[in-house]
Amino acid sequence: MVTVDPAAFDRAAESFALANKVAAQLCTGMEGALAGYGQMAGDDKTSDDFAAGYDGAAADTMAAAADLVGALAALALITSASGANHRGANNASRYSKTPPEYTGGQFDPLPDTTVTVGAFTPPSAVGGDDPGTPKFWDMLTDYLEGWTWPGADVARLRRAGETWRHFGRMLQTSVSPYLDVAVSELEGQESPEVGTATSVTRGLLLEIEQFKVHCEDLGNACDDYATQVEAVRETVRGILEDLAVEIGITAVIAGVGSLFTAGGAGAAGGVVAGWRLAAAARKVIGAFTAMKAVVRAAAVVRLTRVAGKVPILARRFRRISDAANRAKHEKFLVELRREMGRPSTKDPDLTKLMRENYRDNAQVGSGSTAAAVRHELATGQPVGGAFHSQKAQEMIGRLEKWLRNHPDASPGDRAAAENVIKDLQDALSGK
Repeated sequence: MVTVDPAAFDRAAESFALANKVAAQLCTGMEGALAGYGQMAGDDKTSDDFAAGYDGAAADTMAAAADLVGALAALALITSASGANHRGANNASRYSKTPPEYTGGQFDPLPDTTVTVGAFTPPSAVGGDDPGTPKFWDMLTDYLEGWTWPGADVARLRRAGETWRHFGRMLQTSVSPYLDVAVSELEGQESPEVGTATSVTRGLLLEIEQFKVHCEDLGNACDDYATQVEAVRETVRGILEDLAVEIGITAVIAGVGSLFTAGGAGAAGGVVAGWRLAAAARKVIGAFTAMKAVVRAAAVVRLTRVAGKVPILARRFRRISDAANRAKHEKFLVELRREMGRPSTKDPDLTKLMRENYRDNAQVGSGSTAAAVRHELATGQPVGGAFHSQKAQEMIGRLEKWLRNHPDASPGDRAAAENVIKDLQDALSGK
């Protein structure tokens, strides 16, 4: 049994539409914020793993957010269409020559009020300004085997981390309440599609929660990397300070030696300094290598998890959008079939069948057998003193037989027969 209040569907659709707009606004704001976080990771050997992982995860996350906006628009469309169908069914029980009076509720079609957001790829984290190097760093450059001072902007990394966490929190706290309202409106309705609608919406609530967790992972990865950059810089500064002390001692010894033979002492001092520079450089390389290992084990693991999970959410969001597009297309076709008058056909046998299927000057719908069936199902009352379900079934059989017997009929005649068959089948199934 179908017992519904079409206005409840309108209110649920409005909640979905509002959620859609809020999500779109948050996505647009996030795009503006991310524009300020390009080239924040540096472009040295310590940054390559993080930067590559961040760029992929950030792009996937923003793509999923755009798909979420589309899914919310789709739910508004589907729910609005369902409410319109129920309202139409209620009105169908009062067929007359004048249309039913508008009594309030949703007037403008909600799909026209929903929005989408375009594709957005965040700027790459690779690159950055030269942060300046500590004292004595230049003494080691010839010994560092391509390693350079970490160029990450740790302040912007931390701001980016908080921005990602804030984005996830805001999507959940701002969008989810509208979905809760939509579920509460739909739960009180008794109609076959309600169970699916509430199940999909509850699933979407869980997926938004998962999306928030992935945004937290992205943000925490930025923090993890910033912490490692700060730590390795401090470690290397300590190595350089130790080197400075060692070079100072060597200089004193060389200076004392110069009392005896300046040429020999200068050569000895140079040899010792070169050996110490190479040793210090090995310590620096070890610190950088250890840092990369920690980054891979922490920040990169988080980013890899995001890159693996977020596209799954995006596919779920797109399935909702795809369902709405299919529903919209099918609804359009059903409405065309319901409203079409008697088709103009060339084949005499088919023309005779069409005349039997449509009554001139009928007061019910388009005058077709399908329109009579819909009226009878809605009211329980016969049209013209007779029920038409049996006639509809017989007409389907006769039209199908005509199609089998006329494989070479014109495309227009065959399409007309197929459309009438589908309209009769829809009517018998309550559509």
